[in-house]
This record gives sequence, C-alpha cells and structure tokens, in this order.
Amino acid sequence: MALPTADPDLAVILKKEMGINTAAGFKNVLLPASTTTLRVLISGDGDDVVDLVSTFIDCIAGGQYIDKQTYPLPHCDTNAAVQLYTCQVKKSTFALRHSGSNAEPKSLADMIKETEAVSQLFDVKSDQLELVQIKDDKDDNDELVTVEFVFLPHPVVLLALKSLQPYGYLDALFALLGLAYRDNGALYGLFYVNEWLTSQSELALTMFVDQFASLCPNLTYIMANYEPRTVIMDGGTYLDVSQRIAPIKALVDKRNVALTAIPVTTTKPQVDRPAREAFFYQQHAAVVEILVGFKRLGSAVSAQTAMLPMPPALEMWTPALLGFLDAGSKLLGESNQGHQQQRVAIHQWIKQLDQHIVECTKTKASADTAITRHQKLKVYTPGFMVALAVVASTAANHSGLVVTALAVCMLMVGLMQVSQSKTQQIIAARYKADKQLPKLEAKKAEVNGTLLDVACKIKAIAKWQAMLELVRDACPTGKDVSVAALISVCKPLISLCFRVALDLPTRDEDLADLATAFLGGTCGDTGQVHSLLLALAAQIKKQRV
Repeated sequence: MALPTADPDLAVILKKEMGINTAAGFKNVLLPASTTTLRVLISGDGDDVVDLVSTFIDCIAGGQYIDKQTYPLPHCDTNAAVQLYTCQVKKSTFALRHSGSNAEPKSLADMIKETEAVSQLFDVKSDQLELVQIKDDKDDNDELVTVEFVFLPHPVVLLALKSLQPYGYLDALFALLGLAYRDNGALYGLFYVNEWLTSQSELALTMFVDQFASLCPNLTYIMANYEPRTVIMDGGTYLDVSQRIAPIKALVDKRNVALTAIPVTTTKPQVDRPAREAFFYQQHAAVVEILVGFKRLGSAVSAQTAMLPMPPALEMWTPALLGFLDAGSKLLGESNQGHQQQRVAIHQWIKQLDQHIVECTKTKASADTAITRHQKLKVYTPGFMVALAVVASTAANHSGLVVTALAVCMLMVGLMQVSQSKTQQIIAARYKADKQLPKLEAKKAEVNGTLLDVACKIKAIAKWQAMLELVRDACPTGKDVSVAALISVCKPLISLCFRVALDLPTRDEDLADLATAFLGGTCGDTGQVHSLLLALAAQIKKQRV
C-alpha cells in the first residue's frame, strides 16, 4: 500500500486559499465535545497500518464504540486523516483448571510454570482444560474506563510536510494538536502498534517518538498477532520479548521515554483451545491495566505542561515581536518621562499661583483695614474741629490758645487730605486685587485639571507598560514551547507565514494578533492589549519617518 502524500507545491495552495485560511479543512469541521476520561495518541507501522491499529482498538473496545469519527489533516490526502475511537474498556480476568476438577482455577502464568511442554498446553481442548471467568465485585481493577484513541496513521506524512512545506506542516500540526487537546483535554500516553511477525522498524517508530514523545514521555509498544505456541515452537521463550525490543528500547531510552512492551493477540481464537483464549484475555487485561493505571496515577499531561520543540516559524517571529515590544516600551518610557517633567512644572506653576492668590488676598485685607480707618477719620475729624473752634471762640483773649487751635485744625485738614489721597490708591490696589483673584482661582482650577489629566496619563502609561510586560513574559524564549501556547497562536502565526510565502508585507495587526494570542486567557481584556499594540505601531512608524 502506498503511503499518503502531501499536497503539491505550497505556493499553489496558498494562492488558492488567498494566504489567509488556517487549517481550513480541519477548522470547518465541528469538533465533538469530549466525554472521555482519558485520551491517548496512537500510531503504528506495517503493510496496512490502518487495519492493524483499528483491529487492535477493536480488540480493546470489544467492538463497541461510543463514537467513531474521521478528521482530515490540511495539506494531506484522506489516507492520513486522524481517526477518533471513543470506547469504554474493562478488564476481564480468566483462569484455567482441568476439566471435571473442583480445584481452584489457576492463571495461565501459573499453569505454564507447572507444564513441561508449554507449546502443547496451547493445543489442549476444552475436554481437558476449562476456561473459568474470575469475578470479584470488590476488585478495583475491574473499573470501567472511557478512553479516546486519537489515531494518527502516518507520522511520516507530517515529517514530509515539515521538510518540504514548513507552513503546511504547521497547519497540519496545529490541526492535530487542536483535536488532541480540545475541550481543555490532556494526553495520558502514547501507543504504538507493530506487527509481531514482521521485523521491528526503528525508523518508523523514531518518526513517531521524535515528534510526540515530548507531549507525554511514556510509550506503550504493542506487538500485535503474537502467537505464544508458534513463538515457543520456534525456540523462543514465552512472553520474553527483551531481545526483540532491545533496539527499540535503546532508541527510546536516549529520548528519556518510558517503554512498556506488550505482545497481544488481537483476534479472539475461534478454535477450541482454552489456553489460547486465556492468553487473549490475559494480554487484553494487561493493556487495560495500562489504561487504568493512567487514570489511577493521574498521568495526564495537559496542553499547559506538554512541550514541543519551538517551530522555526515561531523562532523567526518571536524576536520580531520582542523587538516591537522593546520599541513600544521605549516609546512609553519617553512619554512617561515627558509627562513626569510636565507634572513637576505644573506643581511649580500651582505653587506660584497659590503665592499670587495669597498676595491678592492680603492686599484686599490690608485695603479693607485702611479704608475702614479712613472712614472713621472722616467721621471724627469734623467734630473735633468744631470743638476746637468753640475753644478758640471762648478763649479769644488768649492769643496763644487761639494760635494752637488754628494750628491743630490746619494739621487735621492736611491729614485728611493726605488720607484721602492714600485711600484712593488703596482702593485702586484693592480693585486690582479683587479683579485678579477670580482669574487666579480660575487659572488654578484649570491647571489642577491639567495636572489631573497628566496624572491619568501617567497611570495609563503604567498600565500599558504592565500590558507589554505580560506579553513579553508570555512569549516563549527557550528551545521548547508549550502546546497551549502553540494552539493559541496557530491562527496568527500561520497568517504571518502565509503572507511571507506570498511575498506580502507584514501588517501591524498580524504582530498584534500574535502578541495577544500568546496571552491566551491570562489577560482579562486582550482587546485592550491589541488596541495598544496597534497604537504603538502607528507611533513607532511616525518616529521612523
């Protein structure tokens, strides 16, 4: 069977899709809601890998499915489509005992230990050997587990895309990740199915492990169609697969992946051979025990925890985004510095206005006091002069007293004239102060408003700088990136890549989309961040012109 192939030249695809559709064939398909308890990613190799893996899943599921669906990968033909198998699995335990015996049933493993000719045990019919199902309602190992197998038939296709069509590979990878981690789901393990009768293909397994082992570093290696009788007759040891998997184990050990190898018979024996049927159920139970163990141990690896190597496209755009953030931070810093200087100047201005207001208030108070004093002088001086006139008339024969009275009157008249002149000046000064005071107070209110406006701008800049720091912290800078981050940025990243492939210029909104996508759900309002980045981009362009 020929392997599925990728689409032809990516540029043709991009032009056909106008360079903006992301995972179109995948995104337009409604993804099912996840009802699964645990989810595993499964693949395999062989002459007909689809038949091999689906037969294994049928064996584990007992042919009963809650759901079974197929989803195409973008840029790949239908043979590479991802298949979902949702089923419930439960371990069934069987034992053996000699027919007609009332002895306690024994496990197949114990029966083999007591048998000299092990291969002959698998030829014994039910007239000599009886298959007995073991029931124990209290056994926690018999719990029912809902499993979803995410079956990727041909990992080699993704690698081919990665080499020949990097942007198409991103598209397909994001589609697969979106399916595997939908509804905030997690992967519990990796399964790989191979045919026991054929040689082990380290290369095919490497293609799977290298791409996905970092998502969940435990691999269950299934060797299908293992026939114990044939193995023993060929000189092998029952269930001893150590030599067979040695190259595989060496391969996965180098990648820090835990390996569990389980030989299985995927088809229930149709002949009357109880030991063969017991082996079928025994190995079925071993696989189910792996799945139940995933649930018990809580070995789920979420999208936030699972890591993948940084895609080259993301390596290319992240520095550009960080450079843009640096330029934006610098622009905000300069603006903040200007506003801080403006605030200092405004405070100085308010201080001067306060001083003028105090001076005007003092001028008014002094003027009011002087005017009051002058008013009193005007009231009492005429009476005093009349009194002097009376004194002068009664003392007409005393020339000295008359002269003194006249002198005092003249002095009083002079003082009144001087006081009147000074009062006019004081009234003029008071009028001026009274006229200036409302203007000064109005100006102070205006300046206070400006100060409040500047303070609000400084506060806003601090908020914007914090937003940029959030984006900066969310940007991956290491060699690996979380699956959650990849899933969140898939649309803007592919949009950027498509524009490059079509020789179209990068738009400000593309980088802004990428930045806000990195934030995911960590920021309350990504719309504000997006608007801020666009505004900064416009200001940066103005500075460069």
